[in-house]
Amino acid sequence: MMKLVMTMKLSPMLAEHADSIFNDEAYVFEPKWGGRRLILSRQGIETRLWLRDKNEVTRHFPELHRVPADGDVVLDGEVCCLDPHTGRYDPKLAGDRLQAKGHQRIRAYMKQRPACYIVWDILMYKGRDLRGLPLMKRRSVLESVLKEDEYFRITEQADGRGEDLYRKSLAEQLPGIVAKRKDSPYVSRRSHDWLAIAPKPDSEGI
Repeated sequence: MMKLVMTMKLSPMLAEHADSIFNDEAYVFEPKWGGRRLILSRQGIETRLWLRDKNEVTRHFPELHRVPADGDVVLDGEVCCLDPHTGRYDPKLAGDRLQAKGHQRIRAYMKQRPACYIVWDILMYKGRDLRGLPLMKRRSVLESVLKEDEYFRITEQADGRGEDLYRKSLAEQLPGIVAKRKDSPYVSRRSHDWLAIAPKPDSEGI
């Protein structure tokens, strides 16, 4: 059975940076949402949350404690907070949530600036380590396991069409896209199999 200590030591897979946008059928493309990287572990009735630097932030996001999945699971994604005035995810709001002190303040933030966990990967399920599987196989497992609700979403993907998703991300004022090789395993380090592509200053297109 999966051990909690293993989850605590798990480092996220990181993308290399790419300068150009491209189309390639060997890749899927996903939007970057501008949230905070988050590893979520649910074992039994206990859910725990860690940032990329391994700081535990479980208490800051009570709305993420009830994971809509059957069985123990470890997920990777971004925690984002919706700005009620613009209807968009605001990178600053997730940081504000992490600064909240005290139970009442955290609960107030939960109501005023609810978090959404946008999931893009599943690392373990019911004690099985899935990291050695190809990305698209992990995606298939994720879609079969996680039931989306107001607090949990599975990120969208564009199959082979990086240029189209890049244009869409610019229009929605998102911070870029990530290209991921379909056959890539999940490794706890920076890898050329994932490529982050961010808009250049004053960019109006490709």
